[in-house]
Amino acid sequence: MANDVFLASLQKTLPKERVFTDPVDCYAYAYDNSRNYHSPIAVVFPLNTDEVAAIIQLCNQHNTPVIPRGRGTGTAGGSVPEIGGVVMSLERMTNIVSVDGDNRMAIVEPGVLNQTLQDAVKTAGFFWPPDPSSAA
Repeated sequence: MANDVFLASLQKTLPKERVFTDPVDCYAYAYDNSRNYHSPIAVVFPLNTDEVAAIIQLCNQHNTPVIPRGRGTGTAGGSVPEIGGVVMSLERMTNIVSVDGDNRMAIVEPGVLNQTLQDAVKTAGFFWPPDPSSAA
């Protein structure tokens, strides 16, 4: 019953197509490469920091764990939801805000793929060092 109220509030926060509550739709977000598994009660797809803040605030109000997730490629279980939790998939936040070659800095949203970042920083004469093999 409490989940129904929470899920209704969540569905008012984002458009319907960016809130998954059907267990079949949520399944792919229940695990990562660690092979741990917990089904979330919902998966949400924010597009900007205002939506991220609104989701976190709502989850806090309802004492519901919120788990940020990229593409689920980690091997330590960091994106596996807690039981009763909401997965906040950041995969649709794909903007490169800026590449500043003078200060050797790039500001990107969390859903930017490695190859996209590699291509962007290459224009400033750099490469993304933490994971060069995944961009090969």
